[in-house]
Amino acid sequence: MATLPKLSKEQMYEVVNALLKHMNTAEYVTALKASATSEPVPKSEDELIDRIETVQAAYFTTTYSEEVSKNTIATKLPATAFPLDGAAVLSQIRLAVKTFPDNETEVLITKLATMVENQLMMLAATVPQLSHLQQQLNGGGGHGHSHGGQPCNHQHGAPPILNSPQSEAMMKMAVQSLSPAQRETLDRVEKTMKGGSPPKPEDMREMFMIQQQIMAFMRTMEKFSAPPKKK
Repeated sequence: MATLPKLSKEQMYEVVNALLKHMNTAEYVTALKASATSEPVPKSEDELIDRIETVQAAYFTTTYSEEVSKNTIATKLPATAFPLDGAAVLSQIRLAVKTFPDNETEVLITKLATMVENQLMMLAATVPQLSHLQQQLNGGGGHGHSHGGQPCNHQHGAPPILNSPQSEAMMKMAVQSLSPAQRETLDRVEKTMKGGSPPKPEDMREMFMIQQQIMAFMRTMEKFSAPPKKK
């Protein structure tokens, strides 16, 4: 495979948008389920994400590269970058928010992270061989971990740890991924508690669901800020 140069912002958006589009196809979902259920079956969320990334890398190396060579799609990447090294593309996507620290990039990567998290949940809920991962994906297990090399500042059955600019940025992106109704609940509960009153029971139930969603989102965002794994 060719050596991938450092992607420009425009090129980064091209590959991320292409991946987002492909992730909605039946072809991708079929490949994803096949990879996720191949032996040995993933025993953890991280192992399942590795399977997802394998399918994503294969898309860039094969399907995307073939479409470009046939002029089926236009590209701003140089011809010398093809056939693409899919793993190298994903490595740069993980660093997109750091490389291009602006709101537009945050929104795009938030969209990708949300889709990955949704597909993790879908696999655990619909594939019998992966049903053992449902509790883990829903925030169970009481484990603590870091996000992008920094301690997380939200609870996974463990006490909150140190804050950091990076973890605060991830939390901001996680909150942005919530629906308007969820953000309204978040604001309402915060104001109620600041006023010294306990939240209503229905708000507490909704807050639990919001917390689970934020935790799941931040677990996924960790994958987009962590250094590439050494092979």
